[in-house]
Amino acid sequence: MDKPKQKIVLLGVTGSQAHGLAHPDSDIDMRGVFIYPTEAILGLSKFCGKDVSTSTIDDVVLYEVGKFISLALAANPSILELLFLPEYGCITDEGRLLVVKREAFLSQKVRQTYGGYATQQYKRLVQREQAGMVGFGPKTSKRREKHARHLARLLLQGQQLLEEGTLTVKLSKAQRKIVRAAEKLSTEDLGKFFADEMARMDEIKSSLPEEPNYELINYILLEMRRDNL
Repeated sequence: MDKPKQKIVLLGVTGSQAHGLAHPDSDIDMRGVFIYPTEAILGLSKFCGKDVSTSTIDDVVLYEVGKFISLALAANPSILELLFLPEYGCITDEGRLLVVKREAFLSQKVRQTYGGYATQQYKRLVQREQAGMVGFGPKTSKRREKHARHLARLLLQGQQLLEEGTLTVKLSKAQRKIVRAAEKLSTEDLGKFFADEMARMDEIKSSLPEEPNYELINYILLEMRRDNL
């Protein structure tokens, strides 16, 4: 059976290029959302499509809308980021609907996911150094800086989401200065920075709801499925 056709509804540049943290040798990472024909998913024929499509050649990762929505509702940082980009290389009516209703995806789960991802980054760095592996691979210093950079960015952006209920994907000049400083910290000092910023995140009294607006998002998904029979 032929694979079902993918209709791309949202596509944009993410990662360091979008954060304003790119180096001259940084890749251009792109993420997006696509929709399978509803008939291919619900019809009699056995469905054979993947819910995540990747291309290592041009660094593109695409998520089928059902998968994308489930990850966004869970406050996955890489997924939420796509909804708050200032511009897109591709955006259809379906993609625009996701962006317009992006606040419906937000909840205080952000506290756990952004903080959790930052925690994982720090623990991984410490574990590798304890094993005598300073960095990741041959370009150890650059890889270590990238690791610290992600940690700092996640904490700063998680704080913004909790405090303001929105996300500015491109870091401000002040935020970039903090991230660049974190790149140069020793593991011990990075640990202190991490603990301080995590404590600050925990203290934020956020206006975000405890849970995302499942009812609205479910309605949006059903509308998309109806429009893509």
